[in-house]
Amino acid sequence: GTGTTENISFSDDFIVIYPNPSDGKLNIAIKDANEFPLKVKVYDILGKKIYETSFETADYNSINLNGISNGLYIINLEYNEKIESRTVIVKQD
Repeated sequence: GTGTTENISFSDDFIVIYPNPSDGKLNIAIKDANEFPLKVKVYDILGKKIYETSFETADYNSINLNGISNGLYIINLEYNEKIESRTVIVKQD
């Protein structure tokens, strides 16, 4: 098959954020449709929230952080009263 999620390795993670490092455009792939609605909050390393959105369905979801500084960012994913954290590195030319 030529499914769009085939090349994504979820391993034990049901949420995968890629690419990482990123140029500011991030795709968020969710394995389980029960994890919706999903709130996405992005923080810089000082803990300041710089971006927030929410996704209602498991279709491919992406966020665009263009214009933010290069560095490490924390992405909190909130669903079903749980929070998962991921770190991503932003490297723009």
